[in-house]
Amino acid sequence: DVPGGIQIKDVRIDWSKPWAKSHLKSITISYAKSPYFKDYLPLLESLYQRHDAFLADFTIESTIVLARELGMTPTRFMRSSELAGLVGQKTDRVISVLKQVGATHYLCGPSASSYMEPEKFDNAGITFEYMQYNYPEYAQLHPPYDPFVTILDLMFMMGKDALQYF
Repeated sequence: DVPGGIQIKDVRIDWSKPWAKSHLKSITISYAKSPYFKDYLPLLESLYQRHDAFLADFTIESTIVLARELGMTPTRFMRSSELAGLVGQKTDRVISVLKQVGATHYLCGPSASSYMEPEKFDNAGITFEYMQYNYPEYAQLHPPYDPFVTILDLMFMMGKDALQYF
């Protein structure tokens, strides 16, 4: 949930401002000189031409499109809102989702360490580990190397070889 008790899936996009146009312009200004920017520009333009009512629809579809572009074709994507009977908040809710999909292992981003309770995973029979971002370095437009950039940075710099850096 976000402030005000609205579920994340119900957050609407404010189309009264040209945010999509300005966001695409910012990306273009930042990455126009990258080796593969022009290869992915049509894809980005198609994403920013979407006119979704809800932010989740835009972000989820963008994630799926980028994953498919990188070659992650067997990956199954689903929304937790599609699952019935989820219970709890934070860690308990994650465990509820994992049980419903039959997961036995959970790989967690390090930024969630402030609210995750790893011991609950063990009690639920699910192994738990924090993701280690030890990706191999690649040339970036603005050194020094920063591993905490958008996936677009990797795609614009490495093209079809981007998936090898995961």
